[in-house]
Amino acid sequence: MFDQNTCKAIEKIIGYTFRNKGLLTQAFTRASYHNEHPSQPDNEVLELLGDSVLALTVLSYFKKRYTRIGQNGMTTSWSEGKLSALKSSVVGKKYLSYRMKQLGLQKYLLMSRGDLGTGIIREDSVLEDLMESIAGAIYVDTGMDFLATSEAVQQLMNLAEIIDEKQEMIHISYRNDLQEWSQDKAHYYGMPVYEEEALPNGNFFVRVHLPNSDLSATAEDRSTKKACEAAARALLHKLKSADNQADSIHAPIQRYPNYIGRLQEHAQARHLPLPVYVDVKDEPLPDHTHRFTVSCTYAGKTVYGVGSAKAIAKRLSAGEMMKALNLL
Repeated sequence: MFDQNTCKAIEKIIGYTFRNKGLLTQAFTRASYHNEHPSQPDNEVLELLGDSVLALTVLSYFKKRYTRIGQNGMTTSWSEGKLSALKSSVVGKKYLSYRMKQLGLQKYLLMSRGDLGTGIIREDSVLEDLMESIAGAIYVDTGMDFLATSEAVQQLMNLAEIIDEKQEMIHISYRNDLQEWSQDKAHYYGMPVYEEEALPNGNFFVRVHLPNSDLSATAEDRSTKKACEAAARALLHKLKSADNQADSIHAPIQRYPNYIGRLQEHAQARHLPLPVYVDVKDEPLPDHTHRFTVSCTYAGKTVYGVGSAKAIAKRLSAGEMMKALNLL
């Protein structure tokens, strides 16, 4: 078992004081050391626990930071894919081993004489195991109190800071980017629609468009996945270019305040069900344009918005709802 000074040194670095110092020592004990010293248990069972503790700690942090709970359930500002990628980057081998080196905890590892001469102490997998076993040891030492464990493990991982750093680096796919763009409060065009066709040459042809936009993009590739990615990337480029042009076909939409986002924030702040929008009418006009009517139902009221595009009608219906609620 570690002596008193070693325990204090490690606890100062970790930011957690163990009630059971045996658990602290066990967290740093590799199986090879246990083989030479059978009375000292290795850290493999703590590593198993710690793997789940780290994952749940990160997910709990995500829940507080990226989600809201309302009467309709949980909503999130990030897609499942993006949150999953962010989680993987934080609990993955690369970061966990880096964090152990950053804290200098690898020097306290207990291993066999044979391992000491191999340089295994610097291997990422070994340091990843160390982080997991420390997390597992804290969980057991708290009497399996997850709240107390989570607070300690967040500090151990430097979670808040690394999340801020990594969230800007996450990129899932252009399909995901296009979906997020289309849902963005300032760029509501409807959800992307993909049309796929198998070609005689064995390739796949894909066309993607947004219901509330005249823009579309196409791509061809040997796989539908790659074709969809290429089409999504092309359409995203067109949308961003159009959005930055004063004469964009979407420019009229930008003249209307973002009532949709403001009304949604109102609902979330009061834990109310989100507004429900319904396309009521698409009326062709003599000049070959259309007049759209969209209803907005919220807080027991239903109002209507009318515009030259569905996106405009939807925004205006949200605006009418805000007027009905004396929010404007």
